[in-house]
Amino acid sequence: MNIPKISIIIPIHNTEKYIEQCLESAVNQSLKDIEIICVDDCSTDKSVNIINQYVNKYSNVQLIALNTKGSALVARKKGVEASTGEYIMFLDADDYLSNNACEKLYSKIIEEKADILNFSSKVINCANLPEYKIKGAQCFLKPYIGRLENENIFKGCFVDGLYGHNLWSKIYKSALCKKAFNEIEEIYMPFAEDLYTYFVISYYAKSYYGWNSPDLYYYCYGRGISGKQHYSVERFEKLCHHSVTVKALKNFCQGKEEAGYSLTSIVDGLYNEWINDCIGVWYADINKKDSQQALKLMFKYWGVAEVTSLFAKRFWNKRTEIADKIGRFDITPLEQREIKTVAFYYYCYSVGGVERVLSLVMPMFVKMGYKVILVTDKPETENDFMLPEGVERCVLFDKDAVTGDNFSNRAESWEKVIKEKNIDIVLYNFWRSHLYLWDLLYLKGMDIPTVVVAHGVFSLALTEYHKNFAEHTKTFALADAMTTLSYVDKLFWETYVDKVYYMPNPVSKELFDADKCKWENNAVIWMGRTTPEKNPQAPFEIMKRVVVHQPDAKLYLLGDFDDPHWQTIADEYGLKNNIVFTGFVSDVSEYLKNASVHLMTSNFEGFPMALVEAKAHSMPTVMFGMPHIMLGKKECGTIGVDMHDYDSAAKEIVYLLQDKNYWEENSILAKQAVEDLKNFDFETQWRNIIKGAVPPKISNDLTERFVKTVVNHYDLGAKDALIKQAYTNQRKSIAGKIKGGLDCIKEKGLVYTIKLALKH
Repeated sequence: MNIPKISIIIPIHNTEKYIEQCLESAVNQSLKDIEIICVDDCSTDKSVNIINQYVNKYSNVQLIALNTKGSALVARKKGVEASTGEYIMFLDADDYLSNNACEKLYSKIIEEKADILNFSSKVINCANLPEYKIKGAQCFLKPYIGRLENENIFKGCFVDGLYGHNLWSKIYKSALCKKAFNEIEEIYMPFAEDLYTYFVISYYAKSYYGWNSPDLYYYCYGRGISGKQHYSVERFEKLCHHSVTVKALKNFCQGKEEAGYSLTSIVDGLYNEWINDCIGVWYADINKKDSQQALKLMFKYWGVAEVTSLFAKRFWNKRTEIADKIGRFDITPLEQREIKTVAFYYYCYSVGGVERVLSLVMPMFVKMGYKVILVTDKPETENDFMLPEGVERCVLFDKDAVTGDNFSNRAESWEKVIKEKNIDIVLYNFWRSHLYLWDLLYLKGMDIPTVVVAHGVFSLALTEYHKNFAEHTKTFALADAMTTLSYVDKLFWETYVDKVYYMPNPVSKELFDADKCKWENNAVIWMGRTTPEKNPQAPFEIMKRVVVHQPDAKLYLLGDFDDPHWQTIADEYGLKNNIVFTGFVSDVSEYLKNASVHLMTSNFEGFPMALVEAKAHSMPTVMFGMPHIMLGKKECGTIGVDMHDYDSAAKEIVYLLQDKNYWEENSILAKQAVEDLKNFDFETQWRNIIKGAVPPKISNDLTERFVKTVVNHYDLGAKDALIKQAYTNQRKSIAGKIKGGLDCIKEKGLVYTIKLALKH
């Protein structure tokens, strides 16, 4: 039996529309001493029926049917294994050959004595694609004209970019193909199979010749998946399969010799190119309704840490846009999980309000039988709260060191904590963190449910006119649940987050047994930091008005008023004998039980512990009204006045100091409010959250439409303000440069100034 001069391998999968044209071009070759091997990759259309007609008619056509779907890579491998020709060509089922292709190619490769002959092809626009795509494909298919030997064959393609790695515009010596395919893994590889195959072939090749031939192969661009613009989830998964190619390439490279190039660097470059391609396609070409599923596919194929880190790098300042596209990120529901280990995350554990709450909540979880891990960014310091018994602490890569370029370090530290401590759920207490989205994406990708624990009011960002007011409405939607400190916040967040629970801050047991304060002492107490949001100068303004009617009243300022500046203010206001600066006080009970009225002047608060402490001592409060605060209601013994209304605040304090009945009435209400807090079943509520119980919803459709209207309009306003500010800054910059130029002309002359301008 004569050995065929050329074996043509045709992988086939559901190409009934084009296979007849392809086979006609093969069977009508002017060179008759060829074999045509069709390998069907589990087609479900009429492709096999059409092929069988050719098998019955032509003795040199054969069909190999795969039992399981394996992609063109496996089909070609089976075809090569079955081939008997001197040389091998690959023909795609939706393309075709010129009638004299085999004759010309056989003659030329014999003449050049080459292992590989790269010839010219013609790109046919079959999908009305843009001209730049056609030109790009034609350029990629152009052979390097001339001869390459040994390692320069591989290097010419994969290092120097002299020619492309496509399989079908080349003809190969059969022995080379069989050697290469013997090492090629039999795996499903829908994309980049040409690159993988030619990577191996060119590595072993000893001679290459590039021929500027007539067009012998007709590539029908747009018939297959290559020309399509829209990415379905199914097609996107094939794109993600590039990760399989990377793994196969790495397997091949192990132990291989290198000559003037690094195989590892080449594969790493392909890895970076392909994973970034996936992220780019996800961002630009995946519909929003498919975005979550597509993101999960990237996590599956490329790895959670890798994808999240690249998202952070590429979209660091596009958090709102990315979160909005993802929407709610569904993982295994809480109600289907067995939670054993709970992680509390906050950036530090030093003296502060959130840290104080953590110190009270974590022991509850220990008592409930959970293993508890405290996760922080900062290591332990001498100012930290004492770690509750039964709680372990782990430290992450510090948030302050994280940038878009190094989030991988953060992800790596999360992974270490999750695996070492077997974390089942994360209670994310740093709710305003700039890393929240990236942390959450990583945790959700690892199938770790995350509960956002809000320690403030939803509208806090509005006071700063900050864009993250709108950002949080998108990013928090990815969480599995959320807790809020008030029903006002719950009402707002229910518009965006699936499960929102009212969860007030717990109160230490010692406070429930606190001594009642004393009306007759005429003492007003103010507690807090001297930061702007606390309005530390307001108590001076109010007290100045109080002493007009109650000259013996005293104001105790518990806080960091160490700067002499505050003593000067007291003197200027004539309050030298009416104000007592206590400095920072760790135990405020001694002052509270001897005071009469609590004064709070903050612009905003979430759940002020100072208010809780005052009410535990049955003390009425006068404050700048904040309607969202649960303990800030009139029925809680709190008297609210308009923000910065010093006259009304002073009037209410005087009324309380001078009318015992009025004071007693509010004192009783204050004590009742803290009793209600004492009776709140924190453990049951936390169990409900951990188990995924559905909380009662207090918002309705009209509420949600109203909230979304407010947020959307704010977002538009904030963006417009940023644009205007950028324009103003640009004008100032231009004006500054012009002025600087004029000054330079005066000082150095025109020629020097022009040279300097050209230099910059």
